[in-house]
Amino acid sequence: MRSPSPDADGHLDVSELRMTSKENRDENGYRVPSEAEVGGEVVSQLDEMWAEGWAPAWDGLFRADGRSRDADVGGPAVEDFTLGEPVDLDELMADDPEMVTSVSVFAEAALPDGSGHLCGGGGSLGSEGLLARFDADRRLVWLLHLSDSNEFVRISVDWPTAAFTNNLGNSIIIDLTTPDFAADRPG
Repeated sequence: MRSPSPDADGHLDVSELRMTSKENRDENGYRVPSEAEVGGEVVSQLDEMWAEGWAPAWDGLFRADGRSRDADVGGPAVEDFTLGEPVDLDELMADDPEMVTSVSVFAEAALPDGSGHLCGGGGSLGSEGLLARFDADRRLVWLLHLSDSNEFVRISVDWPTAAFTNNLGNSIIIDLTTPDFAADRPG
């Protein structure tokens, strides 16, 4: 199976991804992602949502390896970006399966070492912002949803950091080598 690639408008066609359900936890209590072998790729619930053009609508960092954390940005000025406690995406989705937002990609930047690329965008509401990292095979590594950050429309990379700038000109700077934002992916 080929990895998803953006179309002319910057949207990723990931409609061929699918998954099966299987619950498991690691020694730290993190959910180990549901796995299915699709052309040799491990596919998580997050992959499936992205494939359908959706993202979790909770404020949080959601990783394809199953680790997720609450996130807060303090509004469109994005001055107070913080990651909080671990959350379980499967439990969140089981409690409220309608808590999703559509995905629109407005910016993309390649990582200078060829290890993948970053995307910035928004959700169903103009107040939502989405950030994402993909590996070199264009598989989703993590997705950050922020409900009141506004859409992210520009990305600049100065390795190991990336600045994601919203449509108001405000930026979040992320260190891409920290464990939460690193390129690890299951499989």
